[in-house]
Amino acid sequence: MSHDGLWTVALQVWDVGDGGVGGGNAPSTDSSYWHGSLSGVGDRRIYVPDFALSRGQPNPSSNWVAWDIRRQSGGKVNLRVVGVDGRRVKSWSEKTIPAGPTRILWDGRDDQGQRVASGRYFLVVTDETGHMRTNAATVVR
Repeated sequence: MSHDGLWTVALQVWDVGDGGVGGGNAPSTDSSYWHGSLSGVGDRRIYVPDFALSRGQPNPSSNWVAWDIRRQSGGKVNLRVVGVDGRRVKSWSEKTIPAGPTRILWDGRDDQGQRVASGRYFLVVTDETGHMRTNAATVVR
């Protein structure tokens, strides 16, 4: 809403860290969810990311993990599950995600179909522009 240079914006922000960008390190920050509003004065444009990624659910999980992706516009994404050591466990390339919500289900198996060991795993989503989101789930066996 805007009146004479005053603005207020309600936001939902998922702070998902950098996903290990820059040096190949495993993601070092857990996700936190914040919901609130901002107010200010002036004619400023606020960047709203094209997509957001939820926390893995259930967490912890002994079987399936689900992440929800919400996109402002449709497009292709690359998805990969990585362990805390940064190694790729499972990947899906060039998947088309429509605008709006999409649920990603992971069966807790690697690319060879083997069940992964107990531990913390991260879904890393990269869109066609190179923007990345990541969020974690813990697998317990």
